[in-house]
Amino acid sequence: MLIFARFFISFKTVFMRNAIVVGFLMLLSWVSWAQTCTITASGGWSSRVCNETGLAPGAGNTIVINPGVTVTSNSNNQVLHTGNVIIFGTLDINHNNVVLNGNLTIENGGELDLTDGNLSLGTSANCGYTVLVKTGGLIDIGSTGSDRLIICGVVITRGGGGCGTYPTGSLPYCEPTGGFTGPLNLDETGDAGRTFTWVGTTSNWTTASNWSPTRTTLTTEDILIFNATGAIKNVTNVPTQTVGRIQVTGNSAYTFTDTSPRVLTLTNTNSVVGPAIQIDNGSSLSVGNAGNALSLNLPTNGFGEIGGQLNLINGNFNISSATLTLHSSASPLARVGGQVTVNASTVLNFGNASFTGGPTIVLPNDIFVASPITISGLTINRTNGVTLGNQAITVNTTTTHTLGNLNTNAAGSIRYSTSATSPVESANSHIVGVAEMALRAVGTGAIDFLGFSMSAGANNIGSMTIVRRTGPTGINTFNTNQSIASTWNVTISGAEPAGGRNLVFRWLPAFDNVTSSINRFQSYIFNSGPGWTALGPLANLTATSPLRQTAAASTTRLNDTFTVTDETQVLPVDLLYFTARVVKEGIKAEWATSKEEGFDYFVVEHSIDGVNFSEIGKLPSAGYNTNTKVEYSYLHLNPVNSINYYRLKAMDLDGSFEYFGPIAQSFSGEKQIQLYPNPVSEGYLNVQLNFNPSEDSRLTILNMHGIEVLNVLNVDVQNKFEANNLSKGLYLLRYSSRDFTETKKFIVR
Repeated sequence: MLIFARFFISFKTVFMRNAIVVGFLMLLSWVSWAQTCTITASGGWSSRVCNETGLAPGAGNTIVINPGVTVTSNSNNQVLHTGNVIIFGTLDINHNNVVLNGNLTIENGGELDLTDGNLSLGTSANCGYTVLVKTGGLIDIGSTGSDRLIICGVVITRGGGGCGTYPTGSLPYCEPTGGFTGPLNLDETGDAGRTFTWVGTTSNWTTASNWSPTRTTLTTEDILIFNATGAIKNVTNVPTQTVGRIQVTGNSAYTFTDTSPRVLTLTNTNSVVGPAIQIDNGSSLSVGNAGNALSLNLPTNGFGEIGGQLNLINGNFNISSATLTLHSSASPLARVGGQVTVNASTVLNFGNASFTGGPTIVLPNDIFVASPITISGLTINRTNGVTLGNQAITVNTTTTHTLGNLNTNAAGSIRYSTSATSPVESANSHIVGVAEMALRAVGTGAIDFLGFSMSAGANNIGSMTIVRRTGPTGINTFNTNQSIASTWNVTISGAEPAGGRNLVFRWLPAFDNVTSSINRFQSYIFNSGPGWTALGPLANLTATSPLRQTAAASTTRLNDTFTVTDETQVLPVDLLYFTARVVKEGIKAEWATSKEEGFDYFVVEHSIDGVNFSEIGKLPSAGYNTNTKVEYSYLHLNPVNSINYYRLKAMDLDGSFEYFGPIAQSFSGEKQIQLYPNPVSEGYLNVQLNFNPSEDSRLTILNMHGIEVLNVLNVDVQNKFEANNLSKGLYLLRYSSRDFTETKKFIVR
C-alpha cells in the first residue's frame, strides 16, 4: 500500500511539472502490478530506472524517458527491460548486445543513439516487437561494425557495403544519411511504414512528385496523409494498391477515382500507428464515380475511425473482421451507389470515450450490402445517440450502452442472435424503437430478455421469439387510456403451457408514459381477449429503480401481445380479436367487437414496414350502439410478397378514434401489377406492385405505335403518373427487371 501511495504522488508530481500524460496501467492481481514509471534525471540505465519511486523495472512495466534526459546502457550483454520504453529524451546505447524485450516508441524530440553499441528488440525466436518513430523523432546509428539496431534478428546498420533489403519491405538494411527520422514504423518482419503527404500539384496518384517526400519506392506499410496541403484534392488514376493506412484531415474534402474499377487494401493493425482509415471531423473522402467502382478494404483485426464522412459514390467499404468507430458528424457514412460490407466478426462503435459529442448519427437507408446484417457487437457511446436506417442489424454478443440512445424502427431493428445476451440499458443509454430476440430454444426453462421474464415450467414450449417496442411505437392507446411505452410480442414454436408460466415485465422509467410508479399496476394480454384483458391482479411494483418491475402474473397463453399500465389507465375490452390470414385471393383481416357505443366506422390501414400506414378500406358500424358480438372482415386483394402489417382505426360519431394493432401476416404469391383507374381521363394513373422491386427494375410506357414515351428507373411499390401528360389513346405499360417482366394495357380518354 505504501509503494502504491508513493507511486501515485510521483505520478502527479511528474505530470504537473512536465505536462506529459503518463499512462497508469494497473493489471491487478495480488501477485504483481503492471506500472508506468518515469526517468527524470540523466545517468546509467540501472541507476535511473524509476529512481524516484524505487520500483523495479519488472516484466510488463512501461518506462518513460523524460525530455532533456539522457539515459545510457551500463554494460555489455545487458537486458534493459522486459516491457515498453517511450523516449522523449535520449536513449544512448554505448555497449554491445544490449537487449530490450518490448516495443520502443520515439516521440517528438526523442532520440535513439546507437553510435557506440547495438540494441536488439527481441531475438529471432522471441519476436513481436515494434520500433515506432514519430514526427520529430530520430534513430541515429553509428558507422562502426558493432553499431546496429536488430529487430527480431533483422539487422539495420549505417550505410556502406553489405546493405540489402528487408525480407518483405524495400527499405535497405542500412540507415540513410541523417538517421531515420519520423514518422517511421519498423516491425518484426522488417516492413517500413513511411509517411507520405499528398501535395497534389497534379491530380495523378501515381505521379511520385505529388507526394512529400517523393513516393517512388512503394511498400505495403506506407502511411498516406491527405490534408490541406494538397493543391488538387480530386485524386485520379488511383491504382489497385495495398498501403498501411490512409488519413484525411485538416478540414479537407478529397475524392478518389480511376477510369477502371480499383481496390485500396489497408494493412495496418498497430494501434500505436493509428487506424487503418482515419477521416477526421470536418474532412470527407468520396470514392468511385458513376462509371467505375473504387473499394476500400480494412485489414482483419484492424480498425478504422470516421469522424468526418466517407461517401461511397461507387464501390464498397469492406469492414470485414475489423472494428469501425463512427463519431462527431451526423453522417459519417453516405452512399450514392456504394455500400458497406460486414461479417459476423465486425464490431461497430458509435462514438467512444474520446468522441462522445456531436449530433445524432443517422445511418442512411440501404448502406449495407446485405439485409439483415450480422455483426459481432455494437457499442453506443455518444451523447445524442444513433438512428438506424431501413436495415436490421443482428448482433452475436450484445449491444453495449454507455451513453446515448439507439433509435430503431420496424425495418431497421436491432436483433439478438441465439448467442447474444440481453442488453443492459440505462437512463442515459437505451433502445427506443424495435428490439428483437431471435428464435431460441426455451423448452421447460426460464427466459429473461428485453424486459420480458418468464419462469420455468413443466410444459415444453419449444423455442421463443420476443419483439419489444419502446417509445411511441410501444404505446397502446384506447380513447383516453394509454399503456406504458413498451409492448412485448411473443411467439413460441411449441404448445401453449397448460400448467401456466409466471411472467414479469421490466422497463426503464423513461418509458412510463402516463403511468405513475406509486400506483398499482396491471399486466395485460391481447388476443387471449376479449381485446386487452387483465393478466393477474392489480399490484404494486416489486421494484422501481433502476427498472420498473411488475409482480408475477400467470398465463397459459404465450403466443400473444403483452403490455402494462397502472390503475388510472385501465384499458377497455371492446375488441374481441383482430387477426389476419392468407386466403386464395390475398390476405383476409378479421375482427369482432363485444360492444359498440356511439361508434361510426372502421378504417383498415396497411403498411409494408410496420411504421408508415395508409388507408386501404372502410367498413361502417353494424349498429352504432350494441352490446352483442359483431364480426367484421376485409379482403386485401393485392398484398405485397413479404410481411404485410395491418391496423384498425375505430372512428366514433363524435370524431374521436382509437387504434387496434398492428398485426403482421406474411404473403407469398404470384407477382402482380395493378393499374387504376383504367381507363384514366384526368389526375393520375396509379401503378401498384404486390412485391418489392429490385434495384434494376424499370417502368416503361409505350404508345400504340410502340414508341417509348416515358421511362422510370426509380420504381417503388406504389407509383403515380400524371395522365394529363399523355395524349388520348391506347398505351402499354411494361415492368422489367432481371427476374420478372410483365406488360399491361391502359387507355387514356
